[in-house]
Amino acid sequence: MAEGVGEWSYSKNSRRQETVIRETKPIIENATKEVYTALLPKTMIIVDLGCSAGPNTLLFMSNVIGVIADQCKSNEGDTVELQFFL
Repeated sequence: MAEGVGEWSYSKNSRRQETVIRETKPIIENATKEVYTALLPKTMIIVDLGCSAGPNTLLFMSNVIGVIADQCKSNEGDTVELQFFL
């Protein structure tokens, strides 16, 4: 997508990307749970290779944080450090 400002900015013109994030949420949740339960890491590093600014990045991060928080609760409260690279 071409660079833009205001009405032409990425955050104003990224509805398709948001739709894909919402539609693939169950897949991301399942993959995140599988990695967490298989490894029980002290630290998880998550990389978003898409646009690193805007509401879609925050939506993705929020989804991952929610899944990990739920897994930590079900795992007797053990916590994990999350690192996001955008």
